[in-house]
Amino acid sequence: MLLLIVLKTKMKTYLIDSKVKIRGETYTIRFYDFFHYFFDGQTRSLLTSSFFTDLFPLTGFLTLKRFKKAIENYVLDDKQIMKDVSPGDVSLSEETVLMIKDEILKNLHVLRLKKRVIKIVLFPGFGIHFKRKFCGVSAYTVPSGKLFFIFLYKSFELNTKTEHELKKTVAHEFNHLVFEEHHKNWRGMIDNIVPEGLAGHFEIFINGRQPSAFFIKFSRQRCLQLWPRAKKILYSFDWEVYDNLFNHYNKIFPLGFGYSLGYQIVGDFLKKNKGLSWQKIMKMPSQEILEKSGWLNK
Repeated sequence: MLLLIVLKTKMKTYLIDSKVKIRGETYTIRFYDFFHYFFDGQTRSLLTSSFFTDLFPLTGFLTLKRFKKAIENYVLDDKQIMKDVSPGDVSLSEETVLMIKDEILKNLHVLRLKKRVIKIVLFPGFGIHFKRKFCGVSAYTVPSGKLFFIFLYKSFELNTKTEHELKKTVAHEFNHLVFEEHHKNWRGMIDNIVPEGLAGHFEIFINGRQPSAFFIKFSRQRCLQLWPRAKKILYSFDWEVYDNLFNHYNKIFPLGFGYSLGYQIVGDFLKKNKGLSWQKIMKMPSQEILEKSGWLNK
């Protein structure tokens, strides 16, 4: 059962708490509902409201400015779009929230979390580019691993295609939550490449279909061709390198290459280490997974 809780703080906030029980352990799935916040007229202050900025200490970002920028990059084609949207254009059904909750429940049957409150931010995406490129669904786990965002197109509707995308997205981000819980110290790009590969294969394990498109965008042959270049930045802590690997068009790596590379590495690891449970795999450091994949010898 979903309970809408309106907390009386400095500003009106919107939380949806849902309790689930797995193997005698009770978890709270807490949704931060920015859809209804937007609908109630907070359009211009969405990224400056206390509801948003209060999340900052949980994120692991060094500055609030970088946190805002990261979210803007996910949800906006350009900054003007949010100003041009009226509250009536934004909607989120209870059916969608219930489906996300059920998917979290499915994931909890496979992977346990130490934390008992699972925090998910439901955030509207704007612009036709967002709708077309991501089928209206995207997500992001913050660096701290304490919560993740699910971005849904501003008037998101469930259908066969969007439901499939949403299920993959939930499995992907939940996998990140579990990995981050076991591995607190970031060791550079290796701790982005391998966890992305784990999340891609976990999508298949949970939903039984092919993973998100960016995991299979580049062939194994292409990944092997660029692997000597990627090996040189495995232990880099430079965020520009991260952007080159995953987010931006550049002359170093093709757009999204890091996802396909991680997917190939973890795929080889799983083939060479059959029989391991996902719970055990998630406790293994990225370095160990890379070594046992055989890619260091390629």
